[in-house]
Amino acid sequence: NPEDYELIPSDLQKISNACIFFLNGWAVEEAIERSLANVSDSTIVFLTEGITPIPLVGEDAPDPHAWLDAALVADFYVANILNALIEEDPAGEDFYRKNAEEYGEELRELDGWIREQVEAVPEGSRTIVISENAFKYFGEAYGFQTEGIWELNSHEEGTPQQVSRVVDLVVDRGLPAVFGETTVDPRYMEMVSRETGVPIAGLLYTDALGGKNSGAATYVEMMRYNTRLIVDGLSP
Repeated sequence: NPEDYELIPSDLQKISNACIFFLNGWAVEEAIERSLANVSDSTIVFLTEGITPIPLVGEDAPDPHAWLDAALVADFYVANILNALIEEDPAGEDFYRKNAEEYGEELRELDGWIREQVEAVPEGSRTIVISENAFKYFGEAYGFQTEGIWELNSHEEGTPQQVSRVVDLVVDRGLPAVFGETTVDPRYMEMVSRETGVPIAGLLYTDALGGKNSGAATYVEMMRYNTRLIVDGLSP
């Protein structure tokens, strides 16, 4: 969980000679950022630089989960990485630009594929209900409303009032499925499922990739996995 992950000694060894450290930004890795300031002279690059944020509900703070919109990753994350690498190592510019162009094209193809897949979900079922309300950027990009039991994993989580609100929402909208997260305690969504009789379609990847054989071990695989799960869960 990046919101409260603390660097451990083996992490510090890995980064001791790093020239650049890439962070998502918008405070999602706040604990890591504090640790880096104390132990490393690495240049910190924030990958969300230039993106217009979606605010957290009821707060004057950005939702950090911009990576769940593949177009934003293609247009901003890749560009911010590319610019930082060229500045650090001008001699490698051609190599970095070639890789960035190839990966950017792969991400644009991914974005188009997601848009095609979600067409299968009926308009009345286009609400993603999950533990942490992390899919705002996905929802804005691909035509879904999103609701979480709570807003951010580092905030208050799973209060009776939060659970009750989501139970009422799922029943009122007649949703066919809800979703859990791979990095979150499942008990709260299991409670919603029991109270509503609506199944948990599966676990979405929000703040982490999957293991080697998970089908979500890379960013592109993770986005395809999530999209398939959402479409299968919300389609007739």
